[in-house]
Amino acid sequence: MTAIKIYYKDVPSHNLVSSKHGAKVWTRNTRSLDNDYKNSLYPLLDLLGVDYTFSQDNDSIPMIDVGSLHPSTKEFFDICKHASESYKKAVVFSTQEPWQWPLVEKILNTFNNLFLFDAGTPLARNEVFHNRYGNFPAFFIRMFTPRLHIAMAFCDDLAYKREYKKIYSCLMARWRPEKHLLFSMLAFNNLLDKGYVTFNPLLSPSEQDFHVNDKEQQILQNFKNNIDLLMPYHTQKFKDFISSGLYNFQSIKLNNDVTVDQADYDEIKSLKPSVKWFDPVLRAQPKFIYEESCFSLVCESFSGIKLGQDSHGMFKPVITRSYITEKSMTPILNGHPTLVFGEAGFYSTLEDYGFVSHEELFNLGFDNNINHGDRIEAIKNNLCNQDIMKLKETLWNLNSETNKKIRHNKHNMYNTNSKMWNMIRQNITNIFDRVRDLNV
Repeated sequence: MTAIKIYYKDVPSHNLVSSKHGAKVWTRNTRSLDNDYKNSLYPLLDLLGVDYTFSQDNDSIPMIDVGSLHPSTKEFFDICKHASESYKKAVVFSTQEPWQWPLVEKILNTFNNLFLFDAGTPLARNEVFHNRYGNFPAFFIRMFTPRLHIAMAFCDDLAYKREYKKIYSCLMARWRPEKHLLFSMLAFNNLLDKGYVTFNPLLSPSEQDFHVNDKEQQILQNFKNNIDLLMPYHTQKFKDFISSGLYNFQSIKLNNDVTVDQADYDEIKSLKPSVKWFDPVLRAQPKFIYEESCFSLVCESFSGIKLGQDSHGMFKPVITRSYITEKSMTPILNGHPTLVFGEAGFYSTLEDYGFVSHEELFNLGFDNNINHGDRIEAIKNNLCNQDIMKLKETLWNLNSETNKKIRHNKHNMYNTNSKMWNMIRQNITNIFDRVRDLNV
């Protein structure tokens, strides 16, 4: 493949938009500056070994990184409008977020000289939603370049020396609807004591309604309204428990957590207590999590698409693939089996990228079930069926099927010539081929 020619305006490698335009790009160093021109793509291209040059030739490609800016916002639309008017053709992208197809479709129908790609998982068999839209699952590899993302990895393979004290670990630092569902299941079924768990509720139990800002109130109302849609066949008692937990759940922290920084909240703006600082480019977890728990229970991020649900909560087939982030990759880096509450098809998607699932430990028959409630119930059953003594015996046996799979998955992550790396390398190459072939 010939080198990709990427357009630059003032400084090579600088983004064509900055945070003053609304871009929210996560990189190391100047993350907090008000007027920066960061671009997350080039460190990833370097990591993948994709050849590119910066140029101002007419055939060079303008690349506009919007980061976590949501496609429903006015700022996103304005960036697209400016790009469409300024360049013959341009690419607007994010390596941080998945976008929802209806919003993408609206932008593509409005600006016929733009190509969009996000951090979602590509469709199977090289299918595409649109000839000017692609997916680049950057979270498989972001943690391997310190210019973008650092994740702590403990490369100790001496599993037979570990003293397992808990069946699982489940770290859920920031509130999200899917985390609330998973935590509700753990609390409702008295499973919290079986694992190392962290959780931060959307609201502090001490807060009253007049402390809730408009955004939080909208999140609360939307979530309560959607509980029946999310889990139409679950018991009303559990649904009521989920709803009441929005106000009643308390924060759970580890006794010996890694503290990167401590938030300094402005008392005028917020009466919330300080929490562990969330840094989107630095994910540090204590080593004892992997030494003292047998596997990771992961609450994966949801892409925002109601997989297979219409407005009445009825289910139908879908072609969208499960979103995968560093939440699932970090345990693999650390040699930990994973049980994942993610979108439907999570495990089949992971296997397409060369990983193997731990079916010897878990019943994963729920993977393709698009009813969130059914998958939550299946995860509960998997947890209830675990015996810590049997898990210890399996993990202490370095020749067990589980340890062979752990080694395979770590190799697939760390070896840059593995199936995963080659698929992602080919994925971004295909995107650039489609951009260069685009006639406008």
